Amino acid sequence: MYTCPKCSSTDTYKERINGSDTGDRICKICKYTTSAVSFKEKGKEEAKES
Repeated sequence: MYTCPKCSSTDTYKERINGSDTGDRICKICKYTTSAVSFKEKGKEEAKES
């Protein structure tokens, strides 16, 4: 699950323009948009820190 780097919401989705995936993610709560890499996958990051 992806987490917004700005507000920590997990309510995010892939950005699509004209039916094509842009590779970015958007937070439904704060509308923050950036690359998918910035929206860290919860669990994978925690596993790396352990």
